[in-house]
Amino acid sequence: MECLNKAESVARNVPLLYANLLNKKGNILMAQEKYAGAWLKYDDSIKQAKTAGDNVLGAKVAINRIIATVKDGNSVVKDNFDKVCQKVELLDDSHDKASALINLVKLLPHLQEPSNAKTQLTQFTLPTLSMEHRRVQAPDLLDKAIKVAEAIKDNRALAYANGYKAQLYEQENRFQEAVWLTQKALSYAHNPNTVEINQNAISNENCVPNTQSQNCLIETGFRSDPKLLYSVEWQLGRFLKQTKKAQR
Repeated sequence: MECLNKAESVARNVPLLYANLLNKKGNILMAQEKYAGAWLKYDDSIKQAKTAGDNVLGAKVAINRIIATVKDGNSVVKDNFDKVCQKVELLDDSHDKASALINLVKLLPHLQEPSNAKTQLTQFTLPTLSMEHRRVQAPDLLDKAIKVAEAIKDNRALAYANGYKAQLYEQENRFQEAVWLTQKALSYAHNPNTVEINQNAISNENCVPNTQSQNCLIETGFRSDPKLLYSVEWQLGRFLKQTKKAQR
């Protein structure tokens, strides 16, 4: 934090740099469990990102601000949540957009009541959602995340989105569909990850052409995430067990 404080006097004159600095300060305060202070830093960061015209950063920090609200034990105002959703949906397809849509699903329970489970935001588990959220808003956000991830060949995001969508089916006691989606999630989690970007953004030697577009498929270095693999495999085993019980 000391280094960031020293850099702040310089960053103040560059909105994008200042927005990133404020977001980092907010993240540090979150780690220190100073959630009200983090909220203020995120709020200032959003304003600077807007001045800089960086919609992606603005949307990411807006979600961080919601998380700070939840961590501080408060419920989320639906209008504020809906505005963030709209900002995210207007972004160009990217890993950041897919991740943001997934993170919004994880925050849906906190539109219903103040947070009483701090770990819900970090575990690969969705709390029980209301029927409206379970059948309408959550599937809609996850389907959009899947569409984005498929468009840019983002297998990691596909693993998370399908895994969470499977949990929605579990809450409806539709265990066979839950098993099928979890198997899809596991397949994505095991496979190398590629992200499609405009070929003009990189040197040709790194480009693997996509036959259906003028873009490139770039290996991101992701092979497998042990924590993600464990979570999805554990989920699959749990759903298979529930399926057997339902068939008795």
